Amino acid sequence: MISTSMIDHSDQVLVCLGELCTSVDYSDVTFLVQNEQIPAHRAILAARSEYFRVLLYGGLKDSNQSKITLDVSSTAFKQLLRYIYTGSLELKDMEVDDILTLLGLVHQYGITAFVKAISDYLYGVLTVTNVFTIADEARLLDLAELADKCYEFIDGNACSVIKHDSLSNLPFDTLVMVLGRERFKHIEEIEIFQAFLFATFFALLAAAMGQTPVNSVESVESAESAASNSASNES
Repeated sequence: MISTSMIDHSDQVLVCLGELCTSVDYSDVTFLVQNEQIPAHRAILAARSEYFRVLLYGGLKDSNQSKITLDVSSTAFKQLLRYIYTGSLELKDMEVDDILTLLGLVHQYGITAFVKAISDYLYGVLTVTNVFTIADEARLLDLAELADKCYEFIDGNACSVIKHDSLSNLPFDTLVMVLGRERFKHIEEIEIFQAFLFATFFALLAAAMGQTPVNSVESVESAESAASNSASNES
């Protein structure tokens, strides 16, 4: 029999912590999230996250409360708790929109390692269908590395993405940036023009229905200018 000095039962610890996640057993704080009560354990949250350390032990108004209301997605919050309690979370079965909601929450709470892990996963699942959605969220969160990966994908698949209907969901400032990229200068003028008209039509339609307001007349003019410049450079 070979003797070893190292005892490693860390997997058992993770199992036990995982069983405590969202369990009322030994919980000492409850989060009210979208009308759902989610039990948790102050010490675990504070040990794993600076955000929760300040929230629960930093002398804030909520520090002494047994129930704390958070204005976040309940699904994303429970996924965040799963990561905090176990250090792991399966992303492959989640929809991209749900992953982006989680990414926004994790970024808001400043959990850097988790932000990077989600970003690294998104690098590998970029498609013509989802790249604009991911790029726009990365831009809003100021995640430069993730945004750059998206733009590299867009550049490498310019002929496909310019024809995809997801272009119609882009904010005008993002549309201007996309159409102004070097790679799009090599696409035929008619394709640039059609893409711009398609995106503009749906943006105006959404604004008319009160869903997504058009940013401004200047935004439309800027998009027209980007499309025109891109097309003129081709000629």
